[in-house]
Amino acid sequence: MNIIILGCNGNIGKFISGNLASDINNKVYGIDLHSKFLGENDKIIYYQNDFLKNGLNKDIKNMISSSKDQVCFIN
Repeated sequence: MNIIILGCNGNIGKFISGNLASDINNKVYGIDLHSKFLGENDKIIYYQNDFLKNGLNKDIKNMISSSKDQVCFIN
């Protein structure tokens, strides 16, 4: 499953991102304002982005439209 987490650098976001990325069947994409991912799991594909101003990143839009796996959003 492809999982997109908005606000992945917050206390709850880091915890959720890390746990979901630990499952080998999940591909986790994190979006936040910080310049890098602040969590401990290095499997998370991170994008620095102001989601409220800019919407979804072009790469994430492409992943959603081309993926045959389910996509889950967590905000």
